[in-house]
Amino acid sequence: MNRAERRAAARGETARDHRIMQVHEAAHAVGRIFSAEAHDIPVENMVDNIVVRISVATTYGPIFPRVVQDALQKHIKAAAASGKKEVAPVFSIMEIEKAREQGVDIERWLKAKLVMIALGPCAEAKLTGRDTFEVFNSAECRGDYDDAMSTCNYAGTGAQRGGELIVAAIEAATALLEQPNVWRAVIAVADLVPRRGILPGDTIVRAATAALAGSA
Repeated sequence: MNRAERRAAARGETARDHRIMQVHEAAHAVGRIFSAEAHDIPVENMVDNIVVRISVATTYGPIFPRVVQDALQKHIKAAAASGKKEVAPVFSIMEIEKAREQGVDIERWLKAKLVMIALGPCAEAKLTGRDTFEVFNSAECRGDYDDAMSTCNYAGTGAQRGGELIVAAIEAATALLEQPNVWRAVIAVADLVPRRGILPGDTIVRAATAALAGSA
């Protein structure tokens, strides 16, 4: 390995690392498509983009069910005015509880969101041949682990039930990826993820839905 290759490896920029990142983020994006109905948000609005920075990639889109997202807008604007990127968790918890009282199926959203989160590590495990639980609990997937735990906290599951739901989500995500059209969709999106920059949501949704339908 020459000097340039060593530097690339240290930054997580080897061809293998890049491919793992592509597949991981693509799976999150495909998971957003599957979870659209549970969020009560149109498929075309579920994926904002995939942003790739140095050694870091993130898939962006709605976090909560539509009614909760709408209710949080005033808090989001207030946070932005204060120079903050996120609202205080207490507001999200409060709006989720209000939505539950109004008859919104928070349980359905929670399960769909957890599968969406789990799809990234599970796709990475499938690509690399590693154990899914090992990957999910790895340092590299710490962000997904934290996201899953936060989602359970927002929904007020409690630690034990939250853990059970996360295990169920990992199992469901693993099963989904064994479906040829789902894996085909993940690869179709992964092939579009750049080394640096932004992959728009509309491009992601077109590629994924075409692959899921068997036309790509």
